[in-house]
Amino acid sequence: MELISWKDRFPKDGRVFETENGILYNADCLDILPQIPKKSVDLILTDPPYGIGSDEKNGIDYKDEFYDVDKVSKLFYDILKNNARAYVFTAQKTFIQVANGFTNSGFHLHQTLIWHKKNLIGGSKKRMYDFTSSYEQILNLHKGSPKPLKKEGLIDVLEYPQPQSNYTKDRRCHIHQKPYRLIEFLVYVSTQENDIILDPFAGSGTIAVAAERLGRRWIAVEIQPGYCTIAKERIKYYASIKPLFGFGG
Repeated sequence: MELISWKDRFPKDGRVFETENGILYNADCLDILPQIPKKSVDLILTDPPYGIGSDEKNGIDYKDEFYDVDKVSKLFYDILKNNARAYVFTAQKTFIQVANGFTNSGFHLHQTLIWHKKNLIGGSKKRMYDFTSSYEQILNLHKGSPKPLKKEGLIDVLEYPQPQSNYTKDRRCHIHQKPYRLIEFLVYVSTQENDIILDPFAGSGTIAVAAERLGRRWIAVEIQPGYCTIAKERIKYYASIKPLFGFGG
């Protein structure tokens, strides 16, 4: 047991839930990120708001407002350790803006990953593109030269079904919720046990859940109190279940 907890280095205000491995904040990430020590995080994995939708389910009036890419990316760069990765989800319509913001802040855009929603047949009723969109992009950003991933032979198209509201497992409770298995995969191949993972746009807490179950330390920030409540319950529930792939270490 550490004499001084690793969590003592991180902000005290705004904490609404903690485990031995993690801290959940109910706060604006622009208030929390400047308080996080520089070069203290091993991986940033996050799904920021795209600015393309809203949600009034679960009694939460959620407005999907696009974030300040320039400000956030600079803070990310300072917080992330040297020779480490950041994975940032983005939409097609904002891809160029997001990519430019992060590269201007010092990140190297090493690769763009594709999350293919293989169960999305008809697509959304709301048409934003000429062709039905069945994928989202994930920026694989490097700060320096990270260690190789745990597995070899990986491909850049990741096929996982989109969470649905009628699922019994990985049930959808956020408009932009990502599949648990996709997040667990990224966490597993990119980190070691006790590494610290940061998600400043936590939503329903999927990234924190994966980190908790795989024995990683995590910092999650969510501005909506309602989603913090959902994230807390998901972390408590899913942390008691073995990882879906049997990952560990």
